[in-house]
Amino acid sequence: DHLITSSAVVARFFVALHGKAGVNKELKKEAEFFGDIVIVPYLDNYGLVVLKTLAICEFGVYISAKYIMKCDDDTFVRVDAVIEEVGSVDGEKSLYVGKINYYHQPLRNG
Repeated sequence: DHLITSSAVVARFFVALHGKAGVNKELKKEAEFFGDIVIVPYLDNYGLVVLKTLAICEFGVYISAKYIMKCDDDTFVRVDAVIEEVGSVDGEKSLYVGKINYYHQPLRNG
């Protein structure tokens, strides 16, 4: 087991609004109870995924985060490995881990 007990790691879940007011009411209650949900003020829509990414970056500036990690809800993260990788980087340098596909074409139909 790789339990993460570092207070230097904080998880936040960025969630867009739902089309049903009842779902948003429950979401707000859960956000207030756990304190780890940030509700972004627009309806959840794949076309607005860039806005959610910007909200994550803005939040990182607001809380003075040294590093920000964005991943989707279907991603399993080895936080211990991420911490190790971040620790191996000179603190004055940026770190990008991932893959940019410059030739990706968006799906227009389907």
